Amino acid sequence: MKLKVADIIVEDRKRDLDKKKVLLIADSMKEIGQLHSIKVTPDMILRAGLHRLEAAKYLGWEEIEGDIVDLDPLRQELVEIDENLMRAELHYLERGEFLRRRKEIYEILYPEARKGGDRKSEEFKARVIKEPLKPGFARDAADKMGVTARSIHQDLQIAEKLAPEIKPVVRQTNLPKADILHLIRTHKPKQQVAIIGRVTDGQASTIHEAEKQIATEETIKRGRGTEVEADLKLGTAAELFPGVGSESIKLVLSSLLFSDGIDMAFLLAESERVLMPGGILALAMIQPDIEKLCRLPRPESLKLLWIVADTLNPAEHDKRPEGLRSGWMPIVLFIKGEWESKISSDLIQRSIGQLRKGEDSMVQLISRFSSVGDPVLDPFCTTKFESYLAASTGRKYSGFFISQADIDFAKSRIKEVADAIAFA
Repeated sequence: MKLKVADIIVEDRKRDLDKKKVLLIADSMKEIGQLHSIKVTPDMILRAGLHRLEAAKYLGWEEIEGDIVDLDPLRQELVEIDENLMRAELHYLERGEFLRRRKEIYEILYPEARKGGDRKSEEFKARVIKEPLKPGFARDAADKMGVTARSIHQDLQIAEKLAPEIKPVVRQTNLPKADILHLIRTHKPKQQVAIIGRVTDGQASTIHEAEKQIATEETIKRGRGTEVEADLKLGTAAELFPGVGSESIKLVLSSLLFSDGIDMAFLLAESERVLMPGGILALAMIQPDIEKLCRLPRPESLKLLWIVADTLNPAEHDKRPEGLRSGWMPIVLFIKGEWESKISSDLIQRSIGQLRKGEDSMVQLISRFSSVGDPVLDPFCTTKFESYLAASTGRKYSGFFISQADIDFAKSRIKEVADAIAFA
């Protein structure tokens, strides 16, 4: 039937008006007419079809097709919820919130549909004679929405078990529904908040990465050591570097101080290939080599970030490499892409006092430019430049060594430092 647009009353709605949606519907209604009626109460209060009504107003229509539904308040709310659930653009959390309220209403109206609901009383038996038995909520909702009952249960679970504090964040992100289901099934609300916080502030890119960071830090707190992931390979960079996956490494960390005949152009090209966007190439070198390095042609995406001055222990000045002209060692930093400062996720700094000067600076360098769980690579690993300490601090470390003796020594040092950090 035709209803006057000016007579229809719009009360508070469960969803905000989507102006883009109104314009799309208006285009459709102008082209092919109104396909679906709106629904109003006998008092002309709108119950379903807000976007269609607003589209009619936009088009200047004075009348719109509508149905008058004389329902009690709960059934009226159910109609409005079902209208919203039909929208494909709903976020899974928003859909879950609607389903949560729909379930409450449905089980009030049809108590026999509840699990363990009334199926024995005389009143129930009388109702069954008059009308068909209502299915359970999940089956009824699934049939109306054209989805599986399993999908309904999942959306409900998210709405019911997700910590309230992080619902606005989850609603605004593109986090996969499967990851949120994993989160609510394996973590209590307080843990959910901490994990989502890691993702939203950039410390972790996924929920699983955030879980690993937190688990590693909790292990350190308990004094049980860190999870050591060290892949120490025997061979040269020229042999092994090409086998590293593209954009698979967060930090390439190496020294040119103690290695002869390094092809710096090869190092720059390969580092640019294996680094993730935002990844760091950190190279320790003697001062004269800085100029040589900076004058080399390098990949466009690899940019000079800055130079770190790592002061040497005075007791080791006599052992410094030839060409190192002062009591500090330059570490040249390049970045692939743009620099984005992130809050450190490490608790390593609390125990630095237990380490030697060389270990101290190395751990701080690793902690500054990578996070727990990040992949770190040294293509020219030596025992004099202890990049393998990355494994001691919860990173996934890979290093290329030219001797088995160096690998054996590195393994012993990784364990020693991991224990020092854990029990400090």
